[in-house]
Amino acid sequence: TTTTTTTTTTTTTIRAPAEVCSLRLKSCRAFCEKSGTTVNQQDLEQTQTSPSPSPSTILSSEQKEQQQQRQRTMERHRSVLLCRILHQRLAVRSTEDSCSSSSLSGIVGESLLSQNGYYCDGEAVFYLGTALMEYADYCYAGNANQNKHDEMVLSTLNAASDCFRLASLVTPCDSRVYNNLGLVIGKIRGILLSERAQNKHDTSNDTANVNAMLLLSRYEEDQERAFRNGLNLLRRSMEAGCTSDNDRLHLESLSLNYGLFVANQDRFQEAVEILEPAVVLVVANDDSSTRSNDVFRLWQYCKNQCAAAIVEPDE
Repeated sequence: TTTTTTTTTTTTTIRAPAEVCSLRLKSCRAFCEKSGTTVNQQDLEQTQTSPSPSPSTILSSEQKEQQQQRQRTMERHRSVLLCRILHQRLAVRSTEDSCSSSSLSGIVGESLLSQNGYYCDGEAVFYLGTALMEYADYCYAGNANQNKHDEMVLSTLNAASDCFRLASLVTPCDSRVYNNLGLVIGKIRGILLSERAQNKHDTSNDTANVNAMLLLSRYEEDQERAFRNGLNLLRRSMEAGCTSDNDRLHLESLSLNYGLFVANQDRFQEAVEILEPAVVLVVANDDSSTRSNDVFRLWQYCKNQCAAAIVEPDE
């Protein structure tokens, strides 16, 4: 008698949850920059504002090599920014699509944090907005013909603003979101002010002029609200003991940006009060970094302006 035993093997596919996939995509900076070269804002402006030689100018071989090197550096920087934008967009999609029957359903596992069939990774949206904002800076900084690029830059900045506004709804406890929201609104407002200064708007049209002023006023209010919300949130978190190693850096950044915004409106006493907590930390830690020095110098300048206003006799 012969007995045959049949064994059935079941293959089980275990997929990582959507948050893991999103985390991998959000951490793309090292990958994108592996074969690229990043430049800071100062280098970007210096490279883009370097005078282009006229056709009649005869360049030496060394000058030609330097010019080509600058062009290659800028092109690599652009590629890095676009790479980051695409990765962050995929990170946003990975969590959104995990809650629906999408083309990614066979790759991305179910979200662990979804509610009512919907989930959005606020940090992924924040990173996407940051990459878009940096790309807008790349397109705008030092461009000899900025007017030509205003529309594209504004569209990119508005997309970044939408990302930060969405992130503030999904992760309302992240002060970085409000800091960047304030920055991007300020960039949009700056371009609109530049357009008005160059008489792009028809000042003879009273309705259009009033609408433009109302829009600028709304942006100004939104910018201050973003900085104020972020700074208040960060201070309350630190007072409650919910701190991390980067909170001091975030406090300096938010205080500096908000302080500059207020000081530019000659509200020096308010600027002093905004900067005071950050200055205390700078002095206590004997920090000599560029940002810390900027915080201290702005605070000192605003204090001097307040003192001068008291000493000056009333006219």
